[in-house]
Amino acid sequence: MVGWRSGSRAACLAIVSLALFPAAGLSQEPAEGGATAQEPAEGGATAQEPTAGSAASSGGQEEGARGSAWFPSRSVFWDLLGPPRANGLWAALIDFEMEAGPFSGRKTRAAEVQMAWLMVVRRFQSEAESRPGVDLGLDFIITPRFNLDEPQKDLINTDFRVGIPISVAYRRFQMRLGYLHESSHLGDETVLRFTIGTLEQSSRDALEATVTYQVAELGRVYVGGGWNWNRSDSNESLLAWTGFELDPGRIRSSLIIWPYVAADFRITDLTARVAGTLSGGGAFRVAGRILRLELRGHFGPSPMGQFRTTDEDYFGAAIRFEPFPPH
Repeated sequence: MVGWRSGSRAACLAIVSLALFPAAGLSQEPAEGGATAQEPAEGGATAQEPTAGSAASSGGQEEGARGSAWFPSRSVFWDLLGPPRANGLWAALIDFEMEAGPFSGRKTRAAEVQMAWLMVVRRFQSEAESRPGVDLGLDFIITPRFNLDEPQKDLINTDFRVGIPISVAYRRFQMRLGYLHESSHLGDETVLRFTIGTLEQSSRDALEATVTYQVAELGRVYVGGGWNWNRSDSNESLLAWTGFELDPGRIRSSLIIWPYVAADFRITDLTARVAGTLSGGGAFRVAGRILRLELRGHFGPSPMGQFRTTDEDYFGAAIRFEPFPPH
């Protein structure tokens, strides 16, 4: 487990380094003569992708006429801010308490780190007036939580996710539909410290969909649901969620500093209880990326996979980094 802790700390340092020292290939360097490179258009079209007018003039014969490309940097779907397990790079310091189990009856201080990234494999077409933008990606999410009250900073639980989403964007609507696999694992130190007996592997294979709608230039609302077609007994079969984001900086790329707030509410047929996650704070645009300082809170069933039937309350602060913001 020493190797795992060292690897996690190294990953965190790499994330911080990326935030402080942006890669030259991703920064907006001035072109010859002092002109700057063109910013990507809303919806994810890159500066190299032809416009709808150029596509029409060429008869649409070339692949690039529709803005298609391999491995573009951004998806046409903007990552959600509210869910406790979603794309994004962040680290949080929280105090949590559970109603049952080894962490019940007392506040426990913990560090939770999320290392998540959507790699867009194929942009089939960019959004235009007469067509939606569509892309296919690979999703990777790793979320460990560490017990800071113990001298060894025990690993409590780690959630692993991998997914294959198809994303669509057209005007004010965005949708993401895809397959995901999730497995959750208790840390060895936690198992030994609390003498936890036989453990069931917590895993699921799911089909999930989320639809968002942009409200003016303020933010967006969303609804979604999923079906776990292959799951362990400790997992739900059906789940649903809804939420909202008030985040004008994502829509207006001219903003440098702005406040934001997000909320996510989920329910499953396993517990029939609502789990809510609330976050908000200040966002800053630095070198074309977005850095967020936020407060986070949660109530209801825990987002940690091995504790999903146990209610958990937590409150804390986090720093979040978006290496590939919408603009």
